[in-house]
Amino acid sequence: MATERIRRIIQELVTTESVTGSDGVARRLFPVALSPPEAAALRDWVVRERAVHTIEVGLAFGFSSLHICEGLVLNGEGAHEPARKVLFVVSDDGGESWSQPVEIGALGTESGTAWRLSMDIAPDGALAVAHSITVVDDLNWTRSATLQMAVSRDDGKTWSAEPIEYASGVTTDPDIAFTPEGELLITGSIGAEEGSHPWVVHSRILEDK
Repeated sequence: MATERIRRIIQELVTTESVTGSDGVARRLFPVALSPPEAAALRDWVVRERAVHTIEVGLAFGFSSLHICEGLVLNGEGAHEPARKVLFVVSDDGGESWSQPVEIGALGTESGTAWRLSMDIAPDGALAVAHSITVVDDLNWTRSATLQMAVSRDDGKTWSAEPIEYASGVTTDPDIAFTPEGELLITGSIGAEEGSHPWVVHSRILEDK
């Protein structure tokens, strides 16, 4: 049974606390991956909500993904896939109902997975969304990542790409915010061999187009 195979793999990972990639190198599973109780809670949430479609947004080493897939198998159907589209929806009633999704085509995801989206509203009402397009190896370890941003000036009906300048390297985990004066700030982290460090990549006023 599929659930038995998944459970056997999970138990082996928990026991050895390591995962081995296609390069033959064993890497410590924790604390990069979720703890076993946290991962089990994720599986239980998938089962409780009767989820059918789930997306991958950077679950390190695939440990969490195994639990999500276990939940989908227990549900009897479903698919766990990379996040290939960025959709914008709006609720005017506290989440009871939602608008039809609008694809933010300006945020291209053909080359990788959409990872860590951040949104803010400018003082003039413009919407800005930033995310990183990430390419990972077989262990979900980031190989490359680039930042993209899109802006809407009609309440999310249409979006246009907004060029941004940032330091070179693996760039992930963007956060964006507007100051009261309308200045756009973007922060995140740059990966390097010695680890990741924070940065501010962008600071300017959005121009009307």
